[in-house]
Amino acid sequence: MNNLVRSELFKLRSTKLAGILIGLWLVISSAIAGAIAGLGDLEDLSTIADQSEALRFSWSLLGLLLMPVVGVAIATSDTNHRTLGMTLLNEPNRVRVVIAKALTALQAGAGAGVLTGFLTIVVAP
Repeated sequence: MNNLVRSELFKLRSTKLAGILIGLWLVISSAIAGAIAGLGDLEDLSTIADQSEALRFSWSLLGLLLMPVVGVAIATSDTNHRTLGMTLLNEPNRVRVVIAKALTALQAGAGAGVLTGFLTIVVAP
């Protein structure tokens, strides 16, 4: 099972999608925070607590939007790498393959949550 999870994590890291999603996450979260600051009342963002709240909202909203894309990428990574046949020859039990994909998605989601929380604490105390 560990080898299956490791191979799924490798497939997730080795596609272009990982870099594109990180770039989108940074650009769109900055745009959302800028839109909140630009469209809101300046009195609403007068305190540091209100500013950090807006930044936390933009990061969490973006995580909700991009994590399903990561889940789809994990589920379909075998098609992109053309490794489904090899995966099933190596592990013929498809339930174990699906469990490995679910564990990979769980690890990716937990990593994104930890990263978002860390950035929120560091940038918007």
